Amino acid sequence: MNRIKDYEDLTRDIVKWLADYYWMQSGNIKGFVVGVSGGIDSAVVSTLCAETELPTYVLTMPLHSKQENTKLSDAHAKALADKYSNVT
Repeated sequence: MNRIKDYEDLTRDIVKWLADYYWMQSGNIKGFVVGVSGGIDSAVVSTLCAETELPTYVLTMPLHSKQENTKLSDAHAKALADKYSNVT
């Protein structure tokens, strides 16, 4: 099994891949739209998209499972919008 040795390198590679995809498809897409549920997966994806500095639209996605998840998704969306000028 291959283990990740450098998470910063991996992050840069993923952000670059996302940005490259955006520019290759720029006639077809206007930005990234990410649903945020309050879980770790959507938090990671939305943060990686925000890191591209390209238009990123974060939608909170309450799953009606736990109220805490809704609070987490709202807090994460606000934190991204506060930190990144490209996040709506």
